[in-house]
Amino acid sequence: MSSPRLFIGFRLPAPIREHLIEIQNDLRSSAPSSRLDWTGIRWTAHENLHLTVRYLGPTDEAIVPELLDGLDRLAGSHSPIGLTLNDLGYFPDPNRPRVLWIGVSGQLAELHALRATVDSIVDPYFGPDPRGFKPHITLAYLDSTEPHTTQFTSAAHHSFNHKTFTLDTLCLIRSERSGRQTDYIDVVTWKLGPAVH
Repeated sequence: MSSPRLFIGFRLPAPIREHLIEIQNDLRSSAPSSRLDWTGIRWTAHENLHLTVRYLGPTDEAIVPELLDGLDRLAGSHSPIGLTLNDLGYFPDPNRPRVLWIGVSGQLAELHALRATVDSIVDPYFGPDPRGFKPHITLAYLDSTEPHTTQFTSAAHHSFNHKTFTLDTLCLIRSERSGRQTDYIDVVTWKLGPAVH
């Protein structure tokens, strides 16, 4: 049996997920007027929209209890984080866009501090993350860059309402892939802030 693929992240408030779906739909509907062809691009499903704090990948189930113990302590020592949707962008660079994402601004120092605490918990098992941390929410994936470079780079100039929201529920999430469909299943969730007794 294969090891579960896990990551640590935040589920988004329902109104923000709805707003992000509106942005995705606006981008799709802009295709005729802007000559953008979104065929072949995989849009993130409504229920899968999230902000990743740390990707773990295949994880030995024997270490999960220790991870849960550390994350439980983390949740009690960090407060909810206020953020605002920012500009659209793409990974890895304008010449080879593979991911369309929306960035965030606001209490980034607090978000990076939470990430540092997460790293202190998981690095002994997974080692340091070589990719670093750029907070974002993925809107779409690009399977083949050749016909879609213009679409992604043009999308980065799309205007929208920069809504504000609060992240207060940290999750350990399992990723399950079936064909082209990916499901994200919450393993454990924690409310940020001191426990109320």
